[in-house]
Amino acid sequence: LLEGMNVEEGLTFLAREGLTGECLYELVVLADGHPLLLKLAASWTRETYDARVDDRAIDFFGKLFSNYKGDPTAGVEAIFEVNFRALPSALQILLFGLSVYRLPIDLVMAQVIDASATGESLEVLSRQGLLLSQGTQFVLHPLVTGLVRSRVTEVVKKDSHERAISYYNQNYR
Repeated sequence: LLEGMNVEEGLTFLAREGLTGECLYELVVLADGHPLLLKLAASWTRETYDARVDDRAIDFFGKLFSNYKGDPTAGVEAIFEVNFRALPSALQILLFGLSVYRLPIDLVMAQVIDASATGESLEVLSRQGLLLSQGTQFVLHPLVTGLVRSRVTEVVKKDSHERAISYYNQNYR
């Protein structure tokens, strides 16, 4: 079995990926130098944390990587699957419904899809790394958008599209 990168190689790799911050060393150690985990962390960090590795990112990756220590096949799909399965079914359904939106989503738009949606439910999806927070609005994380949309049933997709279209017709010209 091949070993992961050593710390110096990992730091060089993260620097080449454009990452900055005071916690790069911790990220390399956390990923045990695993190249795929470091690549995933780099992509996720650029999208979610503006390429800056700080305590918040380390906390997130610590939780995420705990299931993948020593797994040479870890990738976005497997990590998404674990995060997705950990969600209550109501949040899974909400996430599927929200995937029809192309523009940033606010709480009202989420409630159009599911009347029981709350600000807290959007925050939970954001903490799980499935939505990105943009002030009071959210978007699907770019690394999981395709995965979410590929799992939406036609019934949910049709219903969610109809609700979103109705919302746009009532609120926009």
